[in-house]
Parts: sequence; structure tokens; C-alpha cells
Amino acid sequence: MFIVFLQYCMNVLFCLLQEKTLPYIIGLTGSTASGKSSVCARLERLGAVIVDCDKLGKLFYIFLNCV
Repeated sequence: MFIVFLQYCMNVLFCLLQEKTLPYIIGLTGSTASGKSSVCARLERLGAVIVDCDKLGKLFYIFLNCV
């Protein structure tokens, strides 16, 4: 599962790099219940590519503990 997710991320990055203009990179930070997920959902509806580093880190941690 982790390999599939990593491959997906690489494909997204490759597609983005093929564009003539580079996209904006926005980092969302904040405390618990500050609305980060709501902002991500709204940006995703507008066409943004979301990379959830919490989920990515958790998948990586699980992958390392299974090897």
C-alpha cells in the first residue's frame, strides 16, 4: 500500500513538473481544531493536490515496522 501511495505521489509531482508554470505550494499549520481539514477540503474542491504529511508519515512508520 505504501509503495502504491508513493508511486501516486511521484506521478503527481511528475505531472506538475510538466506544466509550464509551477503551482503554488501552500503549507497549512495550526493547533488542534483550527480548521486545517476544512481549508484542505475547500482547496481540494477547487482542484488543489493535497499531500497530507500526517498520513504519509504514519504510512512510512507502518512500512518501516513491517520490514
